[in-house]
This record gives sequence, C-alpha cells and structure tokens, in this order.
Amino acid sequence: MSWGQNGSGQLGSGSETSSSSNVPVAVQGLTGATQISAGNEFALTLVAKGTVMGWGDNGFNELAQSNGFPGGISNSDVPIDIPGVGPSSAVAAGGLFGLALLTSGTVLGWGDNALGQLGNGTTTTEITPTAVSGLTGVQAISAGSVHAAALISTTGPPTLTSTPSIWKVSHTPDLG
Repeated sequence: MSWGQNGSGQLGSGSETSSSSNVPVAVQGLTGATQISAGNEFALTLVAKGTVMGWGDNGFNELAQSNGFPGGISNSDVPIDIPGVGPSSAVAAGGLFGLALLTSGTVLGWGDNALGQLGNGTTTTEITPTAVSGLTGVQAISAGSVHAAALISTTGPPTLTSTPSIWKVSHTPDLG
C-alpha cells in the first residue's frame, strides 16, 4: 500500500496523476513483497524470490532504466523489475538513487551520484547497477537524501580503501 503525492506515479497505483491520496491505495501487480523503501518520488521493494522492483520517477535513473529518447522511460506508475540486480536481501531508496544488498554481502547502487552517494569512486549518474567499492560482508544498508550507510561484520578494523573526496577544506581569510 502507498499514499501521498502521485505526480510521478510513485504510488504505484497504475495511474500517474498530479493529485494525491490521503488514504492508502494498493500498489498494482505487487505480490510477495518482503521489504519496501521510499525515496524522492520513487519506491523500491524486495519480493520473496530476491528480485528488486521499483516504480515512480526515473529522472535520474532511479529505476535503473534509460530516461532518454528514444526508448527511455521518464517514470513508471506500476512496479517494474530493476535490471542487473541479482538475488538480494535488502533495498534502500535514497533521494534520487537506489541500493540493493545482494545475498553475497555486496552492495549495488544506481541513479544519481552527483555527490558520490553510490560509493563507486565516481560522481557519474549510473543507469546500470554498479558495485559499491570495497564492501564485503554487508549485513544491512540504509540510504539518506544524498548519502548511504552499510553495516558490515568484521573481526577487526574494516579493510576499506579510501576514496578521494570531491570536497576541499578552505580556511576563511583574515579580513583584518
């Protein structure tokens, strides 16, 4: 079930109207859901067989689909499979990006990456789900507006590799 604003089909109700619903409506064609996560005008769900599905806005490839002409989709008002994601155990929808925790303990991300929120060492928006760099043994994932977090299981300090930041620290000059 979903409710709220529906301008991009994010309710999954089979319609794409700019109106909203102040009561829960059924997500069309969705059965066997075991987890759900809502992002900015899109949602992701995990279904019982480990498949990831999504609906709503695709302006930043949140549904892992091309959004350009020809052949792209701007959004979907019903759940569609997220291509390129293997068997998964969890999903997390961020502001304009998605994450899937694979049953292997690794994480894939897709969508907007302007601030490095996909964790793949770039700031390039990704249509195809791409591995988050250096993560193994992931137990859980979470996504915020423009950042993500993963819970990993280790017996000692994590062995992650550092990725250079796109941000720089700059001191305020002394203006006297």
